[in-house]
Amino acid sequence: MLVYFLLDSSPEAEDCLKDLTGMQAGAGPDTEPLSESDMEYEAPNDGDYHSLADPEDGSIVHVHKDLLKRLEGEVDCEIARVKREQKQSQTRKATKRGLTLSCRLCPFFANTSDHRFRSVLNHLSKHHAKTKTETETGIHLGTGLYVASGTKQLRLIRALYDSDAMRADKKNDYLQRCAQLLRDLFQQPQSQCWLGIDRGIILVLGTAGPYYVARDSVRTMAYLRRGTRSFYYTQGFTNTVFNDMLLCCPRMKTIRAWAVRRASEAGNPLWHLYPTEVEAFFFLHACAWTLIRADVLEK
Repeated sequence: MLVYFLLDSSPEAEDCLKDLTGMQAGAGPDTEPLSESDMEYEAPNDGDYHSLADPEDGSIVHVHKDLLKRLEGEVDCEIARVKREQKQSQTRKATKRGLTLSCRLCPFFANTSDHRFRSVLNHLSKHHAKTKTETETGIHLGTGLYVASGTKQLRLIRALYDSDAMRADKKNDYLQRCAQLLRDLFQQPQSQCWLGIDRGIILVLGTAGPYYVARDSVRTMAYLRRGTRSFYYTQGFTNTVFNDMLLCCPRMKTIRAWAVRRASEAGNPLWHLYPTEVEAFFFLHACAWTLIRADVLEK
């Protein structure tokens, strides 16, 4: 939990704090279970947020309208770039074969055929749309909310957006930055048309905060413990939580706040990805931090 003290009540000071109201990646629980009928794109809860269901753990991902507008603008810019390159290629009256045209908004999507411009433009219009695109055969393309590679990419985008908002330095390249971060996770070249990256990465809670790793990284997976369906954590993170429990008599809200502070001080922009739910109600389901506490006490 972060506490801000307003020392100046002038209109200028209030304008400077407006960006803090857009925080979303760490706002509210993201572990609300859904039924199968709720796993598709949902209408906005209000005028400020749009929601998307995560098919992996049933949680709800909320996206602020300001971030959504920035993602829409980024998709439009990418479409304009591809069309501009297509026009330049036609002007030269010669299309070189073997050249690769990539979608900069996806970690792994490229085309090397003679129809590469048409293929990438078709990908941008169908996979990077605001809602999922349904084909004639009933297959849904894309994730929704202008993201093509899954809800994990959307969560990563939210974390980057919130980190920039904390510094009052919002940008317009979150899809490209997120795609590059996911691309750097893999040491080996991946398929040029791999859109299901959610199944290939996992969220890990470490001493310096959350981060993603490739699921097929055997050397890394050998040192991880399973938390819930949505994350793993390291031995160093367990030791840190244990030390915090000795100091605050396992009050999980305080432990989470200390973990967030350490990640922020370490310069980790993904500290917003820490699980937000710290209490289990009537033992109907165990939240993330309750499971971590139980595992620490057992081991």
